[in-house]
Amino acid sequence: MPRESNRARLIRKHGTPLNARLLRLYARVLHDDEDVEHDQLDDAILSRLANILSSRYVSPRIQEVCKPKFNWFIHEQSGRGFLRSFCMEIGSFHKLVELIQDHEVFACIPGKKKKASVAAHLLVFLKYIGTPGSDACVEQLGETFEVGNGVAFNCIERTTTALLALYRHAVSWPSPSEREELLL
Repeated sequence: MPRESNRARLIRKHGTPLNARLLRLYARVLHDDEDVEHDQLDDAILSRLANILSSRYVSPRIQEVCKPKFNWFIHEQSGRGFLRSFCMEIGSFHKLVELIQDHEVFACIPGKKKKASVAAHLLVFLKYIGTPGSDACVEQLGETFEVGNGVAFNCIERTTTALLALYRHAVSWPSPSEREELLL
């Protein structure tokens, strides 16, 4: 048996007395008895029932807006807590942000929704690569940073692209002459 919704219960609650009042109204009309007080009460009940019938929900829906926790991780978490959470010191983190912040993947596109900061992207990426096992899924990252799963996935993809672009400039193999110098 289906459950009765709050709205249906409220309609039934207002509808039953209204039917009885309508019967009394018909009797008053037949006997030419005018009662202003009863008429005002009937109008009030009718308007309330009309409001209930015209609305989809009994109470207005309030959408809870949740702000991401990126700023808390960057500014309010202790240095030791940051190191434990992201396997990187805060100073190194800021240097890495400076290196990748000008990459085209982080550029804002006119007409599109504004992207999260480069630091936020890097936080999600570091948490992703520093978390072992199945905790490194986008659902868990989304819960940690209070963002959607798609946002967490996009942060990982964009940061990976930006870091791979730095690879050629940051990582190199020594030439044969440099190898000899290193061995000496």
